[in-house]
Amino acid sequence: MPDNALEKAENLKFEMAERITALEADLTEARAELARAERFISEYHAFMSGDTPPESLEEESPEVVTPARKRPRNPPKEKVAELSVEIIRERGEPIPRDDLYEALDERGLHIEGKDPRMVLSTMLWRQPETVVRLKRGGYWPANDPLPEGEELAARAASE
Repeated sequence: MPDNALEKAENLKFEMAERITALEADLTEARAELARAERFISEYHAFMSGDTPPESLEEESPEVVTPARKRPRNPPKEKVAELSVEIIRERGEPIPRDDLYEALDERGLHIEGKDPRMVLSTMLWRQPETVVRLKRGGYWPANDPLPEGEELAARAASE
């Protein structure tokens, strides 16, 4: 008999890792926007005062936080979920994340990031009305009857 508490903890660990990845990407984007706004404000004040900005407008002041990397532009999560459902229905069986990632890539839908497969998981996790993750692994269309013997994976308690 499987240990239900351990299984729940493993599911929670997976879900929290997905959330952390998404939040880190959001934080990186927010830092980039902050730096952009700070540069604009500095340039605006210099322009309005008639002063020549120091050195070059392209150089950043020391107090500006520059993100280590810029968040890649990925397709909308809705499009990713819709194409995922199409692929799953064509195969007629649940598809594990790595296989689904490869199938999406083969169809020209490219997902980028530090860990692209985790980005895919996060995108699908944010579309529970379109696609769900199954307890034994793999993704399935949310509105289709579950395959024989399958159950939904637990989602974080905060949802």
